Amino acid sequence: MYQICRYLFFSLSLILLSLSTAIMVKVKYLGLYPWEAMSVGLFQKLGLSVGTWNIITGMTLMSCTLLVNKQYVKLGTFFNVILTGVFLDFILSSNILPDATNTWTDYIYLLIGITLFGMSGGMNVSAGFGAGPRDGFMLAISPRFGWSIARMRIVVESIVVVIAFLLGGPVFFTTLIYTFISSPIYQRSLFFHQAFFQKLKKKEIKVLES
Repeated sequence: MYQICRYLFFSLSLILLSLSTAIMVKVKYLGLYPWEAMSVGLFQKLGLSVGTWNIITGMTLMSCTLLVNKQYVKLGTFFNVILTGVFLDFILSSNILPDATNTWTDYIYLLIGITLFGMSGGMNVSAGFGAGPRDGFMLAISPRFGWSIARMRIVVESIVVVIAFLLGGPVFFTTLIYTFISSPIYQRSLFFHQAFFQKLKKKEIKVLES
């Protein structure tokens, strides 16, 4: 049961990560999450697709994480990089999500995307198949600075915002909100799901020993 839940949570987190990103891209005129704003900026400057640039930046971050702490790079990390990019392009090209309405409801849509992104990120890491490229990078370098994951994430993503802006990506005032809302949600989601898996594992051990 423990292993089945790990696979289910990991698979679900990949879908939710891609879905939440696609939701945010749909209302990109409000400003995108820093990494996606950078991917859109690269897409506008150099072509390819948003999902492809997500894969390229993900592979770059994964390589950096390997140099700092190999603990956070596993086979699941590779699948995370590739599948989220592929799923993102599929969701955007299939037009299954509604387009922006240019009304106040877009802000609610944006908030849903931000919240879902933070929650699915914590779920993804807690499954134990390897953190996503961005999460793994944050987890690897935060101990080097003696900072919390949330603080490290805010600092790094603030730098990414500047890069995205220079590339001409969709950076507006809401872009900063992404970091300050999703980072605490991510950290709480990570702790919650880690505790859930620990309890599930202990329960399974007790059942096997009885």
